[in-house]
Amino acid sequence: MTVLAAMLVVLASSQSLDRSVAHQKEGRWKEAAPGYRELLATDPGFVPARIYLAEVLWLSGKDEEARTELSKVRERAPEILLPLLLLSRIERAESEELVRRIPDARMRATLLANSLLDGEAFVPIERPAIVLASMGETDRALAEYRAAAEVDPENVDLHRHLGNAFFKAARNVEAAEAFEKAVTLEPKDASSWGQLGSSCLRLQWWDKAIDAFEKARSLSGDQPGGILALGYAYERKPNFEKAIDFYRRAGELSPSWAQPPYRIGRTLLKLDRREEAERELKRAIEIDSNLAEARCFLGALYLENRDLVSATRELELSVSLSPRYAKAHFYLGQAYLRAGRKEEAKAELAEYEQITRETGDVDPN
Repeated sequence: MTVLAAMLVVLASSQSLDRSVAHQKEGRWKEAAPGYRELLATDPGFVPARIYLAEVLWLSGKDEEARTELSKVRERAPEILLPLLLLSRIERAESEELVRRIPDARMRATLLANSLLDGEAFVPIERPAIVLASMGETDRALAEYRAAAEVDPENVDLHRHLGNAFFKAARNVEAAEAFEKAVTLEPKDASSWGQLGSSCLRLQWWDKAIDAFEKARSLSGDQPGGILALGYAYERKPNFEKAIDFYRRAGELSPSWAQPPYRIGRTLLKLDRREEAERELKRAIEIDSNLAEARCFLGALYLENRDLVSATRELELSVSLSPRYAKAHFYLGQAYLRAGRKEEAKAELAEYEQITRETGDVDPN
């Protein structure tokens, strides 16, 4: 077969799939089946097409043919849940394997309700993974996601959806993996580039985060959140001057946002530029008086300047605004210690240690 002929076969197969999916979404089951059959004749191992063919056969009243197609899917991709869920619908009973794999009856009911065709709804094969992830079952969702990705690797929506689900579950390596696949499939997807950058930030992959955020920026222009994130990555490298430049740019884009001046202030403290830092932190508090982090760093600055009254005031406010903000407890403990309030200092430092032990993060900012 010539290269041109091969390309024409691929194009025809893609068009067949698009037509069949469109028919399926519209509830035109009998019209959807031929396109799936045509695609499977060219590529018998394309699992999604076989699952969708089984679904339209069942919805057309051809239960036995649907079972035959699903048995082929089960042989090739036994880990995917959707065929099991569809079989349960066909048999009007949950299979022993489904109960074994999903022992929680509530979860099975949720998956059955959200993973199968209902009326004119079209459900892609990754839906069970998305549902599992949304219910907090991240280990099962990850296994289902990887199984689905193996049989449908070109499904960019799968990688986007699961990337978001794993990001919310703080499964950052898996989130980065999913978003990397999404941007490989769609290099101009600015949102996925941004999410990849955010995942890399959590993993402390500073250079990789910078590359991803810069790519998102090149595609969608300067966005306050993305520019702020770039500043944070540079701050942590560390490249403080470049971080400040990005924070200032974020402030220009969103003047009523307290985060840019707060982050400029704390970065200036690292450069020991105290007067400038105080000015920026006060500006952040003027914008948002409830920003505990800004009050914490302002209190730390006053502590360095030996102004215990002002330091204690700001740090007590910070703790009251955000009781789980470990850094505020640490600095407040130091302020109490210098003021001779030993018991209160001991309590604050114990709280700091407790929070950092529970969160595993000694420096959340």
